Parts: sequence; C-alpha cells; structure tokens
Amino acid sequence: MAQDNDAPLLPRWGYTKLGRRKIPAWKPTLALGLVTDGVASLLAAFPTTSDPFNALAFFVFLVFLWAPLTMLWWVALVDRKTVRGATRDPEKSIESTWYSGAAEGVFHDLMIIMGLGAVATTWWKPSFDISWFFLGACVVMMLDFSLRYATLRARS
Repeated sequence: MAQDNDAPLLPRWGYTKLGRRKIPAWKPTLALGLVTDGVASLLAAFPTTSDPFNALAFFVFLVFLWAPLTMLWWVALVDRKTVRGATRDPEKSIESTWYSGAAEGVFHDLMIIMGLGAVATTWWKPSFDISWFFLGACVVMMLDFSLRYATLRARS
C-alpha cells in the first residue's frame, strides 16, 4: 500500500488535546493510570485484609489494576482521529452492525428469561442463594451474545 509522503505520520498511541496544544496521549495516560492505580489499590487492599497481608494485597492490586486503569484513561483521553490505523467511522462498520444485532437479540432473550423466571419464583421459592442465579444468567447472556455475533458474522 502506497503512502502519501506529504501526509504527517501519526503516532501509534495518538494525541490528546490540552487546551490548544496536542500532546502524545501516552504521557497523561501513564501518569493518571499510576495515580488512579495507587488510590484504587489503597482503597481495595487496606480495608479488606488483615494487618499482615495489607502490603501484599496492596502490591497485588497495584500490579493487576495498573493496565486496565491505564487503558481506561487512554480511551477517555485519546483523540481517535490522531491514532494511526483507527477506523474513521466505527459506528458505520459491519462489526458494529453485528454487535447491534447480537445485543438486540440478547436483550429480547433476557426479557423472556427474566419474565419467565419472575413468574416461576412466585410459586417456587428457591433454596439457593439468588446471587448464583444472577451469575448464571450473566454467563448465559454472554454465551448467547457470542453465538448470535458469530452467527451474524458467518451470514454476512
């Protein structure tokens, strides 16, 4: 694929706008990710663990929360137009159509299943913890979405 030599080469991670200036998005993303990670790790580790495990829990949370929190900041801050290889109008892509169709189908399935479950539990009182039911319903909906997405993708 030929490239236009006059077009500026965009950075891989894009830019973010700070006032009128554009700065590489990775700089504020890393800083905010580290700060958010430290605060979230403190809040998660110290109130929930006993004294000997506070430091260990803090470092475990610190390691496992850093990447997701940094990615969330990047998604919030980056200007999509400045990312090399980004789809210009992702809402008009075929993948977006598949996603919308699968989500619509799952919503209808969810309404039917929850309605039938509500009717069934008026006569039958389950003896198990209801959180297991909701966990199972989430898993079923995820599988339903995956199957619907794959089917729509295969059809087109």
